[in-house]
Amino acid sequence: MTRSTKLVAAVNRLQAIELRKSGLTLEAISYELGVSTTMVHKYLTKALTDLSARHINETEEYRALQVSRLEGLLVPAYTAALGGDLNAVEKARKVIDSLSDLMGCKAPQKLAASTPDGDSFHNPVNELTPEERRARIRELQKKLGYTVVEAEH
Repeated sequence: MTRSTKLVAAVNRLQAIELRKSGLTLEAISYELGVSTTMVHKYLTKALTDLSARHINETEEYRALQVSRLEGLLVPAYTAALGGDLNAVEKARKVIDSLSDLMGCKAPQKLAASTPDGDSFHNPVNELTPEERRARIRELQKKLGYTVVEAEH
């Protein structure tokens, strides 16, 4: 690919993105740029891939900066904690906890639906028979104004 061909492709990619953002279809963009819809699709795919890679890199840079900051806070707190300072123990624990969150080191926690007081969530629908569920669904459909078609079983 020549230098001018690469330049044309880069310009077309930018134009394709702008046209797509303005709501044009791939066919309309293809017509505007004078290329096939396949080429428009390739332009958009490449642009989105590049954008995604850039965001991943920026995220990794931000994460590295935050790790560095937290490690800077951890050193004095950890040193003081080893010396017996109980306040420093709590500070060091919080910094370590933040580092664990940032680095994804914590095990996933199981979440379950529950009431505000922590009891298991009771769902009365689970106690209905299949026929009672179907009857309830038909009732709600009628209430909402949907045409209910009775299926044979």
